[in-house]
Amino acid sequence: MAGADGSTVVSTHAGPGWHVPAQAGVLIRSGESGYSKITFQNGATQYALIVLSGPTQAEIGVLTGSSETIDRVAPGNYTIYVRFGTGPNFTYERGEPFVVTESRQEHPFGYRIVSSRITIGLRTTQSGNYRTAPVDESVFEGVRVR
Repeated sequence: MAGADGSTVVSTHAGPGWHVPAQAGVLIRSGESGYSKITFQNGATQYALIVLSGPTQAEIGVLTGSSETIDRVAPGNYTIYVRFGTGPNFTYERGEPFVVTESRQEHPFGYRIVSSRITIGLRTTQSGNYRTAPVDESVFEGVRVR
């Protein structure tokens, strides 16, 4: 299936009892673009499918022990939703909301854009401070990028 920009879109929707292949990288994206980046580090013992919900919407797969980055993220308010596992017994979480910022700094010879560089660790370090809470499958499926 081809995305609006001609890229390949991989469907990761699964019915009950299905196993989903673990695929890494940005699987689908839509919405606004900006200059910021969000990196997800998966410290969990399971594959993570992340839905980024905000002005930029994306689904990104992160293999166990690795990290993946979403580039060109627009400023605004965001929440992530995560499905852990490859099935059939998934677990679902919602992260606490966060803000992506960008600003324009004027200089005598032009300007520069100052953008966010955010790293979110999933079930990782003891010193981590990003909070998540369990959610039902229906909440996760309701925010999927379509």
